[in-house]
Amino acid sequence: MNKLENLKIIIFDLDDTLIVEVAAVEAAFLATCELAHKKYGIDTENLYHTVKSHGRQLWNAFVDIEYCNNIGIGYWEGLWGNFIGDHHNLKFIRDRIPTYRYQVWYNALAEFQINDSIFVQKLVDLFGNELRQRLVLFPETESTLKQLSQNYSLALITNGISDLQHEKLEKTHLLAYFQHITISGEEGFGKPDPRIFKLTLDKLGISAENAVMVGDNLSRDIKGAQKIGIRGIWINRSRKTLSQDICIPDAQISSLIELLKLF
Repeated sequence: MNKLENLKIIIFDLDDTLIVEVAAVEAAFLATCELAHKKYGIDTENLYHTVKSHGRQLWNAFVDIEYCNNIGIGYWEGLWGNFIGDHHNLKFIRDRIPTYRYQVWYNALAEFQINDSIFVQKLVDLFGNELRQRLVLFPETESTLKQLSQNYSLALITNGISDLQHEKLEKTHLLAYFQHITISGEEGFGKPDPRIFKLTLDKLGISAENAVMVGDNLSRDIKGAQKIGIRGIWINRSRKTLSQDICIPDAQISSLIELLKLF
């Protein structure tokens, strides 16, 4: 991708683009399960996979899956989010989330013949604490944003519930870099829905040809943006094989620092 002479704004995804997410979630699960290993001798990896299985099963059984898919949230948010907001689905989840969290860990431990309600609640609380300690930026995130913000306006479009995404942004001190932040949980729809990209452009008064989207997910971030004419830059840290049946990004990078060469 050559330097865009008409580029005015760079839009970023948040999770696994600017902030470590998947690795942080996995590490938090393993750290929490390790406590059960120390107390009861349960294999850490086995419990980890058992918890994930029960998390998905119970989540799918009580939430409006279509709504959750629309805003891009999954069972792991249910294990640590507060689900603040006025949408009836958020209220529904918020009212039931303490029971959900307890039941996930209770059911997982029951498979190892453990019945300890006090310990279950300890694991519930520990997972959220462990994950919050792991809300960190990729090493190059802040320096890249600082340099890019000297010449371009920056915006953010992220899928997720409002309280968690704001917590991540505040803890990692990213808020000051963005002219506008769009969170799917506040709008009722998220990436790859073209509406969330258009909403951001409209809020900024920018046309699609003056914007570029940077994200780690080909389908949600890149294809979604390209649908309304925004160029898409795929950050492919793990150097996955490009799946051209999804979409072809306008550029591909393995580190955010490479954006400084593109622009």
